[in-house]
Amino acid sequence: MKRPLDADDFYDRLAADYHLVYENWDGSIERQSAVLGTLLGASLSGGSARVLDCACGIGTQAIGMARMGCRVTATDISRRAVRRAGIELRKRNLRPERLLVADMRKLPAEFDGCFDAVVCCDNPLAHLLVEEDLLAAFRCMHAALRAGGQVLTSSRDYDAILVSRPSQTPVRTGSDNRGVTAAFQLWHWDKDDPIYTSEHFVLRRGLSGWKVRHLVTRMRAWGRADIASAAREAGFREVEWKTPEQSGYFQPVMTAFRANSGG
Repeated sequence: MKRPLDADDFYDRLAADYHLVYENWDGSIERQSAVLGTLLGASLSGGSARVLDCACGIGTQAIGMARMGCRVTATDISRRAVRRAGIELRKRNLRPERLLVADMRKLPAEFDGCFDAVVCCDNPLAHLLVEEDLLAAFRCMHAALRAGGQVLTSSRDYDAILVSRPSQTPVRTGSDNRGVTAAFQLWHWDKDDPIYTSEHFVLRRGLSGWKVRHLVTRMRAWGRADIASAAREAGFREVEWKTPEQSGYFQPVMTAFRANSGG
């Protein structure tokens, strides 16, 4: 097996093909933004709320939030993902307020108190392998919010996943302007910890046959209680999880609020 990559290097190498994680990326952007708009509710009132997407990837949530009229700041640890997010936003005639490379555990101090909402979606917390990093990320999200502001994060349903510890994800097939594709992951679980090595495969069929891209990284299966505990320790209040059946989002979603004063 290849050496596991840190999250920044992993997503730098995956950025060009990241849309293949979704069956239909444009459709996912539309569906996700509709649900996020409902879940964030009053935090987006007025139509020009300031929103931080602190794990923006190639722009899945940032694009949808910008279309809703939000003033979006988008950050990610991956330089190439941020670059592609900028390209995808411009292709759709959207302009973020800011777009920059930043680690969610070390967001710029200038962000403090700036945002009505912070989103951190599509399982980015799984790349934080120790409790100190999870707490650091939530402290940064908390600091970035104005009083009364809301955080929204989503995660794989690791509470269910840890029961069976599956060895792979389903194969997702599709196509883009470069041909027919298939993508899937193989998971290798540590014996004593809720941590796994994820082998990510992207196959693309060309004139000369199939070509394979193979990337490896380490991830942690944080349970909902673990994530909620870190959020509360960071100062968040009204911490609440919703299942996909309750929210309409494709992953379990947690929302929480910064206190209106103090904390």
